[in-house]
Amino acid sequence: MKARADSHNFGASYQEGIVCAIDATKHRVRVQFPHLDNLESDWLAVRADSTHKNRSYDIPDKGSLVGCILDNNGETGMVLGCIYNDKDTPPASNNDLWVKEFSNGTRIEHNRSSGNLSIVVSGNFDLSAGGNVTIKGSRINLN
Repeated sequence: MKARADSHNFGASYQEGIVCAIDATKHRVRVQFPHLDNLESDWLAVRADSTHKNRSYDIPDKGSLVGCILDNNGETGMVLGCIYNDKDTPPASNNDLWVKEFSNGTRIEHNRSSGNLSIVVSGNFDLSAGGNVTIKGSRINLN
């Protein structure tokens, strides 16, 4: 490993705070840190699962508790993700479940143990395909 130059300061700190502003277009937020006299961050990038050829988009709501990594001066950094707490509890308590639950009641749930997939939507459900659509099952119920 190359020796670090004395001119670089790579110090960082982990902090938890509350999202107080959102820039949805640039996928970034401002965070207020109650334990630091309500210091408000500059715009911080929000970690994304994918950003190049395959892309994802999921930004914390205003009021969400988030974990952040900040530079030594607290001026730049990024949001690592949201943190569950007593107010905002997880939508499941089974490590075999992957769940995405929305405030409007829509819920997507996959159980990796059983293989079951459940999708409940509170509005319309549109499915589009550039090719064929095939539905297979031991029994298919249409209502």
